[in-house]
Amino acid sequence: MDLKDRKQGDILIIKPMGERLDASVATDFKKKMADFIDAGNEVIVLNMSEVKFIDSSGLGAFISLLKRIGQKGELVVCGMRASILSLFHMTRLNNVVRIYSREEEAVSDLSQTDDEKDIGLKRVRVTIDSDLENVALVGMLINKLCSLVPLSDTDSYQVELCVVEAVNNSIEHAYGMKKGHDVEVVFTLHQDRLIIDICDSGTSMDSKCLEQKDVSTLEIDPNDLDNIAEQGRGLPIMKEVMDALSYRTEGGKNCLTLIKNI
Repeated sequence: MDLKDRKQGDILIIKPMGERLDASVATDFKKKMADFIDAGNEVIVLNMSEVKFIDSSGLGAFISLLKRIGQKGELVVCGMRASILSLFHMTRLNNVVRIYSREEEAVSDLSQTDDEKDIGLKRVRVTIDSDLENVALVGMLINKLCSLVPLSDTDSYQVELCVVEAVNNSIEHAYGMKKGHDVEVVFTLHQDRLIIDICDSGTSMDSKCLEQKDVSTLEIDPNDLDNIAEQGRGLPIMKEVMDALSYRTEGGKNCLTLIKNI
């Protein structure tokens, strides 16, 4: 299996370029990765965005590498497809390795100094089933976290509203109201901003929607009630409240990122 590698500061980023990490390539993968570790690379980000299949041999190779790097360093994973992420949850490997949605998120987290980790960055991750009855739980959690920042009651309410709208969209549009799917919300507090990622593995949103859903759609004509739309205000509300929005699809996972400066 070919591995692409590059250094960013003290962090080594490795991307396996094969679609399958199975018994036929696991030994080669393990040897090449072990060589990187033995060369003194103590912080490694493994970008799995190209890998579509892993079997038990591939998992065994991964566990071997975790043991090899041990307490002297850290191996984290990013860019997993939803199918492979489900395997890590099934085998409980998600309890022993940090898993990130994006490479830049992993690098940013690993680049934090000890002081910055203590006072500059806090992260809470929650996953719910794609059921509208669960959305209130996420909303209450976000509101509570915002109150600890602290944000005002109004700002906390508005951030909660934006997250609830985004989670609703994942359930209604990405999953078509079908239960049994994961919606992940990641709340990350930096010293100067709040970042919230809402992720799903359903049908992706047309990237043009963010451009088309302008805040002007919130305006109404009180003399023309018949033509006031009853839906479609979620994204405009987010654009009005948040300082920045972005949307991406990577490795079968869709993520809407909301940023609020504080």
